[in-house]
Amino acid sequence: MLSKHPVVQIIIAVAALASIGIFVHHSDIEPISTGFYRCILSLPLFIIINKLEKPSVIPLKITTRQLNILTLLGGFGLGMDMCIFNLAFNYTTMAENNLIVNLTPLIVFPASILYFKEKTSWLISIPFAIALFGLYQLVFGGAGTHQIHVTGDLLSLVAALFYALFVVMTKVAADHGADMGRYMIKVSICCAVILFAGGLIMHEHWLPHSLYGWVDLILLAIISQVFGQLLLAKAMKKVPLQLSSSLLLLQPIFAAIYGWVLFNEKLSTVQLFGATLVLVALFVFKYINNINRVRKTIV
Repeated sequence: MLSKHPVVQIIIAVAALASIGIFVHHSDIEPISTGFYRCILSLPLFIIINKLEKPSVIPLKITTRQLNILTLLGGFGLGMDMCIFNLAFNYTTMAENNLIVNLTPLIVFPASILYFKEKTSWLISIPFAIALFGLYQLVFGGAGTHQIHVTGDLLSLVAALFYALFVVMTKVAADHGADMGRYMIKVSICCAVILFAGGLIMHEHWLPHSLYGWVDLILLAIISQVFGQLLLAKAMKKVPLQLSSSLLLLQPIFAAIYGWVLFNEKLSTVQLFGATLVLVALFVFKYINNINRVRKTIV
C-alpha cells in the first residue's frame, strides 16, 4: 500500500531516521559501540539487496586504486560522523543534533563549486547568512548557555563536516561509474572498523546487559536502515526533487517531537527562532539550487 504513496514513504523514512537518538538514549551500551552494531547488523541487508539488484553496466572511469581511496575516505567520513553524532546525544537535544547535522547540504556546496566546477547564483549567499545567524541563536540561545550544551552542538557541527566528506566522496565515486551497491557495502565495513576503533579508544562496553538491549540495537538497525535509508532512497526516485528536499526538512522536527515527548527536551524561545531560521535557510538554499539545476538542463 505504501508503494503507491511515495510521499508517505518519505515521511515514514524521515521519521525513522529522526528516531536514531531514541535508540542511542535507551541503549544498554555507550554511543559509539551502539553505532557499531547499527552498522554491522544492517550490513547483511546491503549484501542481500546488492545480490538481488542488477550489476552496474556503467564502465568505471577511474582505476581500482582510486576507487579504493574514495571508498576509504567515504567510510572514514561516515564512520566519524556516526561516532560524533551519537556522542552528541549525551550533551545536546535530539532536535539540535539532527538540525545541525542537516546543515550538510550547505557544507557540501563549496565543494560543488571548487571541485565539480558548478556555477551558481549570488543569491545562494542569502541562505548561508540566514543559516549562520540561526545556528548562532540555536547554539547560544539556550537557558544559561550551559557549556555542556554548547559542546554537544559543536560536536553536531563536526559530525556534519564528516558527513559532508562522505557525501562528496560518494558523489565522486558515482560520477565515475562505481557500482554503488558494492561501494556501500565496503563503506559500511570501513565505517564499522572506525566505530570499533572509536569504541576501544573510549573504553566502551560491547555487550548489552539484557535482552532488551539487544532488541534496541536490532530495532535501531532495522528502523534506521530499512525504514530510513532504504525506503528513502527508493521513494525519492518517484517524487519531484523540490518536494523530496522539502520533506527531508521534517527530520529535525520529528526529532524535536521525540525529544520533547520522551525525554522532556525543550528549546528556549530564542532557540526555536534560531531553529526556524535554519530550516528556512535550508529550504531557500535547496530551492535556489534546484532552480539552477533546471536552468542548466534547459540550456
